[in-house]
Amino acid sequence: MVDIRELASTAIAYSIPCVNDGEVITHYEAEVFGATLLSMSREAYDHALCEFTNDVDRARL
Repeated sequence: MVDIRELASTAIAYSIPCVNDGEVITHYEAEVFGATLLSMSREAYDHALCEFTNDVDRARL
């Protein structure tokens, strides 16, 4: 399991466009922004974001 602190940047990067532009941002734009910010492909970013959310869910159990 990857350290959840290392994956937190994926969630933060995903949130930035939503905070700045609100409801006009879709999941696609948030993923593209996060992937670009972290120098990842969109697919790799999506995988990292899913891994982060899965780790958070496991930590809550």
